[in-house]
Amino acid sequence: MVEIAAFTYGLVASIILSRLGRDRRAARPSGPVAVMTAWALFGFSAALAGLIAGWLLAGLAFL
Repeated sequence: MVEIAAFTYGLVASIILSRLGRDRRAARPSGPVAVMTAWALFGFSAALAGLIAGWLLAGLAFL
């Protein structure tokens, strides 16, 4: 189950980042859906990193 979620996340992230990069190289504005999806991916990544760091620190507190 985690493998499918990681694959889907990676696929969506690569599509969105390549689209935003292509728009930047072409000097045209990106669509609002692409920008909002990129911000959602950023927020999800930051939240997941915080949760994993908290889980690690909580585990180290009991050593």
